Parts: sequence; C-alpha cells; structure tokens
Amino acid sequence: MTRFNNILACADFSLPSELALTRAALLARAKSARLTLVHVLKRGALDRLHDLLAPDSDELLRQGLMDQARSEIDELCRRLASTYDIEVTDQVVVGAVIREIIDAAAACDAGLIVLGDRGAGFISELILGSTTERVLSRSKQPILVVKQQAGERYRRVLIAVDFSAQSSTTIELARELAPDAEMVLLHVFDVPFEGKLRYAGVAEDKVRHLRIAAKQAALERMDALIADMGLSDAKVRRVLHHGIAGTSIVAQARELECDLVAVGRQGKGLVEEVLIGSVAKHVLGFADTDVLVAL
Repeated sequence: MTRFNNILACADFSLPSELALTRAALLARAKSARLTLVHVLKRGALDRLHDLLAPDSDELLRQGLMDQARSEIDELCRRLASTYDIEVTDQVVVGAVIREIIDAAAACDAGLIVLGDRGAGFISELILGSTTERVLSRSKQPILVVKQQAGERYRRVLIAVDFSAQSSTTIELARELAPDAEMVLLHVFDVPFEGKLRYAGVAEDKVRHLRIAAKQAALERMDALIADMGLSDAKVRRVLHHGIAGTSIVAQARELECDLVAVGRQGKGLVEEVLIGSVAKHVLGFADTDVLVAL
C-alpha cells in the first residue's frame, strides 16, 4: 500500500498555491489518491478585524468571509476533480495556520503535505521562519514544497544522502513520489577541520591527499547504499562533491537540471531551525526546483 493514499494541499488562492495544487492533483491522479484541500482563515487577523468593527457588524462580516472562502475552495475542488479525474474534498477552518494544517493532515491521514513556495524576504525568514519551515518543524508527514510549473512527471530527482539512516528513508520516499525519474544521488563530503589544518601549517599536498581519501571512502559508502537499496545502476547517477552541503545541493541541482530535490529534515527543533539554520532550510530557501523534505 502506498503511503500516498491521501494527500493534503494547502490552498490560499495565491499563485504559489495554484502551482502547488496542480502538482498535488497530478500526484493524486498518478497514485490514485484522495486529495484534501485546506484553507485556513487566520484567527489573529479575524480578531484584529473584530477590534475595528462595530459589534453588530462583526459576526455578519466573519460569516461573509467564511462563505466567500467556502465558495472559492468549492470551485477549486470541482475544477481539480474534473480536470484530473480525482477525488477531492475540502475544508475551511479558522485558527492558527500551522496548527490547523498539522491537524488537518492528521485528520485525513495524509501521507504527504503539499505547500506552495512563498519566497518571503530574508529578514522575516531569519527572525520568524516561513509558514513552510514552521509546518516542517512540527509535521509528522513529509512535505513537498512546489516552486515551479508542474509537468506531468518529475524527470530527474537529486537525492542528498549523508549515509545516515534517514538517507534510506529519503531515497524510498523520492522513488515512490517520482518512480519514473532518473535518480541522482549526491553526497557532499569534506575533510574534518580542513581549514584549521591549513592554519596549523599542514602542507597543501597532504590536505589534497586527505580530500582524495575522503572522496574514495564516500564512493565506497555510496556503492554500498545503492546495493543495500536494490537500486538499478541504469537509473542512478552517483555524484560526490566537495564543499558545503546546502550550497552544493542547490548548485548541483541547477547544474544537472533536476526538477526535484529530496533532502532529510535532520531532526532539528524549531528554535534551532530559525536561529541556526540547516541544510533543509538552505535548500528550501535557495533551490529553484521543487523540494521534498523527508522525515
């Protein structure tokens, strides 16, 4: 049984949301899955509106906003169901956006949450984190962040691996999401304390030798991972790159013309994600492609 029997997509009637809904519908059709759309009216915004209104008009306006949102999302449902021949349900809820998305995913037993990319400014990203990142920090489901116009299928997926247990999970998830795509397994390696070695006076040829040894060790582990996962060499490209993980993943995805990047979440908490950042956060912020974040 596929983990993608139920897919949740977040609808806010923006262009990024439209791109996400199209991709979610294509996936639902490919997986014969049920698609659920959720639209959240922010309780905080409604409360601020309440403070500006006369008491007798408050409830009427709230109900009007609910009715308008319900009408729009119902129309979305009909259009997606007709266009893609899939089962689509929807819900409009009032509350805190992150909590409501997580609750909706749990309620419909979603195997995947699909979100649009908002591209917020970097100051707000650093201080508050985007909706996507905050959902990611609390979700128990993998998340697909859609950044580009959807084609019928993903053609080439770059899967970042670090040989941890999560690498296998990320590969399995990417294979299930994009079974027909060419797989590029990327491992970004380095030499521990490379900069400090130079500062300590270690000769450059010695550092180069250590880098070659690190690459060879990574290649052996890559081959072992491919064998353990039962992957076909015909559909797998091995890429070993020396550098910084997040930057290298984004650069390699562009260079190799991938249309999906799959990374692990790395299990960091919300505060650490916002204040320190992570590989997943960097890729979400800078990749041009869709990004699948595995748990």
